[in-house]
Amino acid sequence: MEMTRKRVMEIAAIAGIVIVASVIIGFRMHTAGVAAKENALADQLRNVRSAVQLYFVVNNAYPSDLKTLTSEKYTIGNRRGLYLTGIVADKDNNPLDPFGNHFNYDPKNGKVAASESKYGEW
Repeated sequence: MEMTRKRVMEIAAIAGIVIVASVIIGFRMHTAGVAAKENALADQLRNVRSAVQLYFVVNNAYPSDLKTLTSEKYTIGNRRGLYLTGIVADKDNNPLDPFGNHFNYDPKNGKVAASESKYGEW
């Protein structure tokens, strides 16, 4: 009987260690995923802002919305292409950030920002 009790305590200790390790690993994986999305968001903000500026240079006006950048083409010399490529868009062709949110955009001044307040000043 004493061996059985000792064995149960060993199994409980091992299970506790496995649970703690799983929680730590899960937290680190989540944190790494968020950091990767934040890096992607910074890159995408630069790309969207560059596309808005390109649109302004070609058309002498800011686009009325960001989906214009993913649907209209520009022509400069012998180059022709979309203003914005390589970005996930919703069913209406509005660009989405890595978190699945729309960007905030002001067509009066061409300002583009992340929609989450946490990243609004990026």
